[in-house]
Amino acid sequence: MRKNGSRLISLGQYRFTDLFLFAAILVGFDCLSHFAAVFIPEAAMYFFTLTVPIVLIIMMRWSWWAALFAAGDAIVLTALNNPTVWQSYLASVVGALSILAFLPLILKIGKKRVTGKWYFCFLLVAAAWFLMALTNSFVQFLCGEDFVAALVGNLGFGLTGMVSLFVGEAVILVVRNLDGMFVDQVEYLKARDEERKQMQRRDEFGDEEIELDEETLSILRKRDDGLDK
Repeated sequence: MRKNGSRLISLGQYRFTDLFLFAAILVGFDCLSHFAAVFIPEAAMYFFTLTVPIVLIIMMRWSWWAALFAAGDAIVLTALNNPTVWQSYLASVVGALSILAFLPLILKIGKKRVTGKWYFCFLLVAAAWFLMALTNSFVQFLCGEDFVAALVGNLGFGLTGMVSLFVGEAVILVVRNLDGMFVDQVEYLKARDEERKQMQRRDEFGDEEIELDEETLSILRKRDDGLDK
């Protein structure tokens, strides 16, 4: 494939760069939220995470690669906020990975159909956020915590609570309107490459040299002589 019309790069190189940039955004924002909450503790309940929207974006762009983002971000968040409790790592990782339960359904319906309707995107974000909170709370329950208290904590205000849901909805509803952002990247790159080839064919049309035989040239000369009279 061709990147920015400059040089050819492989799909693997493009995917690595794409995933690296999104990972940097996600981890950077996690660190920013954590340290902001440390220095402004009275506003901690209003901070949020981008886990749900970023995982959904990667799901649409690269399908199962989103699992790395879900698990990785859960580990980062737990390491920043509750690093000494192993049960927190387990609950966070399993909860975040539960978002991928929607991927088989999305693949069956078709990514274009899902991203093409704003209300599908809206419902997807809400369902992913709720399932993550529910699964996280259930794992905490299995580890000895009170299920209702854990669920209320995950659904209320806090790093993964209501503010994260509202922000996630806003992010996805904006991103879906940006060209090439909330779509399968393999299909998108194929379409762009086909457009580029069609443009090349249109640009080159008429540039080929045409050779005429003597009989045709003779006929054309006679017509020209007739027009000159």
